[in-house]
Amino acid sequence: MAETNHSGKSYELTNNEQLSFKEMAAKLSNGLNREINYISPNLVNFYLTKRRQKMPGALILVMVMLHNLPRFQAKPKITDCIKNILGRKPRSFDQFVVENKVDLT
Repeated sequence: MAETNHSGKSYELTNNEQLSFKEMAAKLSNGLNREINYISPNLVNFYLTKRRQKMPGALILVMVMLHNLPRFQAKPKITDCIKNILGRKPRSFDQFVVENKVDLT
């Protein structure tokens, strides 16, 4: 598809999987051969930690909102947008982990 075919259009880009943060952490653990845990941050501690790091308060509030807003919305439906744009099926999260694994030892 040519670039100009996308001008003025919007797409709901989803993969073929609907994964929670904990499910993604488990898949990362498996693919990276090391334990990855997802711990939902305490919002007050998150805010205070970021302020100590000199991050502007407004930016922290935006981050908090972007992290928590999806919890109050319905799960996004799975679409074919990525397949239609790329002309192939999207990678699975497992494939993404394997393809982007970096040896840190």
